[in-house]
Amino acid sequence: MNETGMASDEWHKANDHLKFLITEDYISIERKDLESQECGHYSGFMILSNHDSPIQVKEGDGRIVCLDVSARCKGNFQYFKRLGEILDHSNTLGSFMTYLLSLDILKDWHPCDLPVTKMKTEMM
Repeated sequence: MNETGMASDEWHKANDHLKFLITEDYISIERKDLESQECGHYSGFMILSNHDSPIQVKEGDGRIVCLDVSARCKGNFQYFKRLGEILDHSNTLGSFMTYLLSLDILKDWHPCDLPVTKMKTEMM
C-alpha cells in the first residue's frame, strides 16, 4: 500500500482489504485466460511506517500486533553494516534455526493471546 496521496475513504478500503487478507483461510488466484482457483492462504503481513498510526485498529481486534520500535540505532550505519555482515555469514541461518528449535514456545503459548501494547492502545 502506498500511503502517499490516499484519501480517508481509500485508507478505510485498504484497511478492510488488509483485514480480509489476514483473516481468510483461502484465497482466490485468478490467472489470465484460466479459471480462478482457491488455494490455502498462509501469508503473514508486516507493515512498517514512519507514521504513528499506519493502519486502523479497532477495540478488540485480535489480528494485529503493534510494536513501537526503538530509534536508538537510527543513523548508525556502522551498526547496520555489521548486522548485514552477520546475516550474510553462512552459519547464521543454521545457528538461528537451531536456537529457535530449542525453544519450548508451545508451553505457555495461546494463539489468541496477542499482546496489547501501548502503541496498539493508542491506535485504538
